[in-house]
Amino acid sequence: MTPDQLRRLPQVLFDEAQLRRRVRELGAEIARDYRGRDPVLVSVLKGAIVFVADLMRASRLARLSSEPTALPISNSTCGRRRS
Repeated sequence: MTPDQLRRLPQVLFDEAQLRRRVRELGAEIARDYRGRDPVLVSVLKGAIVFVADLMRASRLARLSSEPTALPISNSTCGRRRS
């Protein structure tokens, strides 16, 4: 975000430390719940791939053969006009 965009935000909901802590917690849950399995992590939004990569590192999935995948999704109207 640009400094101007940051100034226009009403408030910060979660600081960086809180986000990092929660990603570690989620990573630990995934590692526990999927121990011995090979989960597939899919991000729906392009920007979410960074989060998925952080989650993979936190869950220690990065050492597996897993690779993050982005699922492109478009508007269901596909350019058609609504009536």
